Amino acid sequence: MSLPDANLPYSFTDATHEVTITDPRTPSPWINYLSNGTLHAFVSQAGGGLLWWKSAYSMRLTRYRHVVSPMDGPGFYLWIKDIDGQVWSPSWRPAMTELEDFSCTHRPGSTTFRATKGNLTAILHLWIADDNAMVWELDLEGQDSEVDVFAMVEISQMDWSSEANWGYYCRHMHQVKNNPEVGGPVYFSHHGHHFRLKEIPLMALTTDGQFDSFDGSRDEFYGPYGSENLPAALTQGRCSNSELTSGEPCLAGHRRITLKGGTGHAKFFLHLEPNTLADFPGTLQAAVDRAARLRDPHWLASQKVKSEEWWRSRIEAFRTDYPDVDIARMANTWGSLQCIQTGRYSRAVSASAPGVRGVGFRDTAQDMVSVATMDPGWARETLLLLLRHQYQDGHALHYLYPNDPLPPVTSVHCDNHLWLPFAAYAITAESGDPTWLSQKVPYYDGEGEGVTVLEHLRQALRFTDGNLGSHGLPLIYRSDWNDIIGKFSQEGRGESVMAAMQYVVAAGKVQELCGFVGESSDEIEAGIAKMRQAIEQHCWDGEWWIRAFDDDGHPIGSAKNEFGKIWLNSQTWSVLAEVGTREQQIQAMDSVHRLLGTEVGLRKLAPGFATYPHVTDAFSGYGPGCGENGAVFCHAHAWAVMAEAQLGRPDQAWKLYRQLVPHLALQKVGLKRYSSEPYAFVSNIVGPESIHFGWANVSQITGAATWMHVALTQDLLGVKARLGGLQFSPVLEAGVTGYSVERVFRGEKHRFTV
Repeated sequence: MSLPDANLPYSFTDATHEVTITDPRTPSPWINYLSNGTLHAFVSQAGGGLLWWKSAYSMRLTRYRHVVSPMDGPGFYLWIKDIDGQVWSPSWRPAMTELEDFSCTHRPGSTTFRATKGNLTAILHLWIADDNAMVWELDLEGQDSEVDVFAMVEISQMDWSSEANWGYYCRHMHQVKNNPEVGGPVYFSHHGHHFRLKEIPLMALTTDGQFDSFDGSRDEFYGPYGSENLPAALTQGRCSNSELTSGEPCLAGHRRITLKGGTGHAKFFLHLEPNTLADFPGTLQAAVDRAARLRDPHWLASQKVKSEEWWRSRIEAFRTDYPDVDIARMANTWGSLQCIQTGRYSRAVSASAPGVRGVGFRDTAQDMVSVATMDPGWARETLLLLLRHQYQDGHALHYLYPNDPLPPVTSVHCDNHLWLPFAAYAITAESGDPTWLSQKVPYYDGEGEGVTVLEHLRQALRFTDGNLGSHGLPLIYRSDWNDIIGKFSQEGRGESVMAAMQYVVAAGKVQELCGFVGESSDEIEAGIAKMRQAIEQHCWDGEWWIRAFDDDGHPIGSAKNEFGKIWLNSQTWSVLAEVGTREQQIQAMDSVHRLLGTEVGLRKLAPGFATYPHVTDAFSGYGPGCGENGAVFCHAHAWAVMAEAQLGRPDQAWKLYRQLVPHLALQKVGLKRYSSEPYAFVSNIVGPESIHFGWANVSQITGAATWMHVALTQDLLGVKARLGGLQFSPVLEAGVTGYSVERVFRGEKHRFTV
């Protein structure tokens, strides 16, 4: 275990994949995701959190304040009222009573709080069972006595948009009734505004004993103008046994627990039954049966083992004993864990993101590159889903909503379809099975059984081949990977240099796949040669590669420009695509370090563009140094790590990787300024042109997770899946005399040693 500076409120236990937070007052919520694959939650270091089933947009089960103060609530609340009348919470919030001792431990799939107040210690363990139940396990240690324990969640109206717009009417369409057979308060809705009315689940709060009192009304539980710190139920010493047919629902239960021999125990279960209105009696009986299973300690223990094994098998698919513990920690735990989270949630839901975005096509295709190393079956099914959202001409949707009957985002982007080969190659290399490439998948606008996976990939390349501008480069359309670069193509003639370089890499992967199954790739080879020639003829600016051409054919990302003289992505992708001479590639990357480097990473571009109100037709609403206008965009930074590794420059590659290791970046910037978790990559870090330089934001759900993990495990530590097997080509840094890597590949564990 390595310990951070004494003034930082966290430490890692690497052997058990844990981070322990010792002060709940972190600058922002530091969250952990809990999930069984369909029922999901995140929980913060202070007990705030959100629970949803399948979709955080349309099946949001509990409420969470994403932007409203006080931050980080509601959540999975538990209050203890001890024999002296003191009210406190094991997670500190919501009571916020000062504690003698506190810790929150996040690990893959579960979170544990441990707190002491007076002579009583409480350990609260949160996880999600495979049986669609969130489990709260409470253990109490102290003197023999009686304590009152209250568990409560505030219920959402399910549909995020409808609740925001029509919640003041919809609150009259919910019911909470106590059901003795189930063993606690039961919530169901006849929310007529919900577009998935018949799927709305029944929810119940039950316990392994019996509730002494309950509440179904949030207002009754809190009391008039009551606070989360001290609800009326806590003042009274019991809930009011309120039921609800109109108003704001909650599920709250109270138990009096007797400590005998210095210990006491209780379990609370928040569980659901889908499709309530399709068969209400049957659903209610299913809730009775589920509650009985949850009360069976042997069955519950088997559920916990099953959950822990699911996480362990994926997290430990890659292991290294690298001598730098910060590097080993990211490789062995937090990098792979975050790849699982982004694979599940795309860019949709976190403590800062409310869950209203769908599945980003380009985002998820990239996420599957890393997911394939841990679970190629999951990655394959996800890619097949994406292929069903590709058009016959080869381009693809931008956003899709597989769990919601919402219209997709159909804007045309020049890069979405080009990410398909990256995921397809990774999946095929991991499995070694070429037969799935022959599986037929329909197009989004097609009929019948469709075409093979490999033909989908070929068609993606053909779309780019058929949509080139005057310089022979891909037309930008709405954007390439940089969402806001479409500003330079308002009339549809702008061209993307990055997409051209991406095409070369993607086409090379399709060419390899064709060879793997014995298909000709002459057409692809010709396309690569043509694109490479266009890049090398038109895009070198003297010391770096330009980024794009605008509608009028003027270069963007040139030394001639006032703003955005140099952009990161065209330099890194020139190396990944191996375009230009090696001397040009090295000079481009040297320019990156000289002009884009900061102490916490590489800026996406420099100088940042002036914005409103100083200019009337701004490139972006982002201020200079923020977001896509000059922040350290971590996703793009990861490609620089890969580029330097590919150039064989270990000092630069390892330096760049370490700059974004969350724990190290936080120490460099400072806890308050950095703000985000010390164990999760962020989307961006505000750049030096802003007064907030160093603020790390949009954490957890970011493509940086995938590419930083790929950069570390494949490009630096050197274990790469290829169609013919595993390739071991490490990039060694000075001073490292040896290390080993264990990697699960095609069902077997392989070990490599330097």
